[in-house]
Amino acid sequence: MAFLGKEKKQDMLQLAEELGINATLNMTVPSIKIAITNSEGYEEEFVKNLYETIIANGKRLEELERAEKKRLEELERGEKIRLEQLEMAEKMRLEELERTEKMRLQELERAEKMRLEELVKEQALKEKELHLKFDLERFKIESGYRVNNESNDSTNACSVTSNLNLKKLIPDFNPKKSDISLYLVIFERQAKRASIEKKEWVGQLLGLLPLEIVQFIAREPEEQAENYDYVKKLLLKRFKLGPEVFRQKFVQHQKKIR
Repeated sequence: MAFLGKEKKQDMLQLAEELGINATLNMTVPSIKIAITNSEGYEEEFVKNLYETIIANGKRLEELERAEKKRLEELERGEKIRLEQLEMAEKMRLEELERTEKMRLQELERAEKMRLEELVKEQALKEKELHLKFDLERFKIESGYRVNNESNDSTNACSVTSNLNLKKLIPDFNPKKSDISLYLVIFERQAKRASIEKKEWVGQLLGLLPLEIVQFIAREPEEQAENYDYVKKLLLKRFKLGPEVFRQKFVQHQKKIR
């Protein structure tokens, strides 16, 4: 009987219930023990075995509960880790999207900036070309290339007509193919045949030269830029042939003759 009362009160109540003894929670362990030992048909060995079975089942149940609790905690911890990983992955995905979008916007901004810069350059180039054309026209007019007044005398009218005929007789100067010295000789002969006054030769010549050469001449002082002899020296100096280039041209000329 010493085995009774060594375990939990709950085990004593369960033992009493198994033996058909009416025991309540209000009863103390000693009172439950007395009720069991004084019950009808009490057999100590049987009660002892039953009590040990109840205790063993209780311990096993506790172990199962602990294992279940541990399992649930592991599941909860695993779920927490999984959610944290998902959250981290989502955060990284959003950061990557944000970084990609930022790079895309930067690329668009850079492309737009380049486009605007190109537009500005094109506009500046167009304005520069307009200014150059304007300066060229003004330079030609100041050199006697154009007639701005319909009431000009017959000499100017003849000059314009001669100019048109002169452009038909002489091709435009090509710096890559033409010899400037020979070209000027031909120009002077045709200008004399067309009865063009020498003071108008510069204006006539400008109409046959490329734009970059006209701009080159236009940079000279106005008085010198309108002087044909000065312009001629300027052109001969700019396009002067070196010995090697002259030799090559001579050889090419000899081959053409043969």
